[in-house]
Amino acid sequence: MFAALFHKGFSVSKISHILTLGILGRFCDKLFFMKNGKSNNPSGQNTKHLTDKQIRFAREYVYNDGSKTQTECAINAGYSKSSAHVRASELTNPRRFPVVVRYIQELEHELNAKYEVTFARHVRKLADIRDEAMKKGHLTAAVSAEVQRGKAAGCMWKERRFARERLSLCPKKR
Repeated sequence: MFAALFHKGFSVSKISHILTLGILGRFCDKLFFMKNGKSNNPSGQNTKHLTDKQIRFAREYVYNDGSKTQTECAINAGYSKSSAHVRASELTNPRRFPVVVRYIQELEHELNAKYEVTFARHVRKLADIRDEAMKKGHLTAAVSAEVQRGKAAGCMWKERRFARERLSLCPKKR
């Protein structure tokens, strides 16, 4: 079902939302499955839809982010150990399985967008860390998080420069 929605142009996040709402039912059955139970692809090669194994392989491949080999991902996805190396190589080949490669790219794009580091997100996260540290009474951690927020915003450098300027204007005591 997931693969059929993906190939109809739905994004992975939209599909997840649909699945969590549980609104697939008969609508999707009528929309996506073959008429009269016959395949429109006489060659037998899957060029339009992802199988469950291919989806599991793509997820293993993307979400393990290099901690597992392609072969291990294929084995975990359900491919036999004797052919897992060949299957993994084929599934990552855009000429053999362009649909799988596109799905892998979509998953990688979503993962990158989810964990992308932006200035606003970075400063907000440091503020959250500071607030949690304050709640728990960890003042050193709270001050450290606030200093890091200040550095990220560029305030600490400016304050140091202003402090030096003020010190140079002050008369020296003897």
